[in-house]
Amino acid sequence: MKPLLEIADLGVAFRTSSSLIHAVVDVSLTVSAGERVGVIGESGSGKSVMARAIMRLDDPRRTQYATSSRITLDGRQILALPEREVHRLRGDAVSMIFQNPMHSLNPAFTVGQQMDAVLKAHRKLPGRDRRARIVDALGAVDLPAPGDLVDRYPHELSGGQRQRVMVAQAILCEPSLIIADEPTSALDVTAQDTVLDVLERLSRDKAIAVLMITHDMGVVARFCETVNVMYGGRLVETGPVGDIFAAPRHPYTAALLAATPNPAAPARTLHPIPGTQTTRRGSASTACAFIARCPHATTLCKQAPALRQIRANHRVACHYAEELDLKAAG
Repeated sequence: MKPLLEIADLGVAFRTSSSLIHAVVDVSLTVSAGERVGVIGESGSGKSVMARAIMRLDDPRRTQYATSSRITLDGRQILALPEREVHRLRGDAVSMIFQNPMHSLNPAFTVGQQMDAVLKAHRKLPGRDRRARIVDALGAVDLPAPGDLVDRYPHELSGGQRQRVMVAQAILCEPSLIIADEPTSALDVTAQDTVLDVLERLSRDKAIAVLMITHDMGVVARFCETVNVMYGGRLVETGPVGDIFAAPRHPYTAALLAATPNPAAPARTLHPIPGTQTTRRGSASTACAFIARCPHATTLCKQAPALRQIRANHRVACHYAEELDLKAAG
């Protein structure tokens, strides 16, 4: 069975007045119908740029895709489509939930007016049917009194309610894929859990695939089935969440886990990752993305390792994936 979303050899660079900045380098991943897939990495790793490329949201005047790049959504080659057809896909076949709902919801319009604009763009329905569909979507994300909430403004809602409005807006046209870009980072723990519960139920009951972009290992463990770890614009490890959390095989994945607080062991010493990511300006580096910060790096790492399978559904981009004892690092 073919995957719903297939990204192959994706490269994304941004043109400046003097050079190129390589945000994403040679990324390949798949998402099946109804699957919950995570993409994790620290800020600047390229995960949000990769997600925006699926909907071609970045300015085409400054964005350059590698010639080998392919993004296929339900059989459609996204990068080959004219802008008019991509515009029709956004909010219909694929929807995006952004990090901060106050930046995505217009304070001058009610919740219902903003959701109605989505339906008008993609569905030919009379006004009464559109309103009923909006109320149903708000109810589906567990918002209280959805019939009244339609006529309220974003500033009248809590942060968790606004984020659930964004989820409701994303499911209005029953997309096959939802891209959730840090949807819980600005929420308290209770609101975060509610949003994840809603997304998980929608994925399970309606077979909606969710691509979760996050820097939070707890969100990945709680929500995702598969995780893709990104660093320096590249995928460095990918596989089932349980396998990677139990036995990471890339030094960066192990370092992320070692730097993550564990509520069950509050006295555990955290190990921050020394250094920062290098600027990906000019020509794309041919070395391992993590070489400058990796305690295990050797001269061999000056040649970027391929993302290769080391066991069932588990791939790692490290020359020493089978040799290093990384469990102790966590």
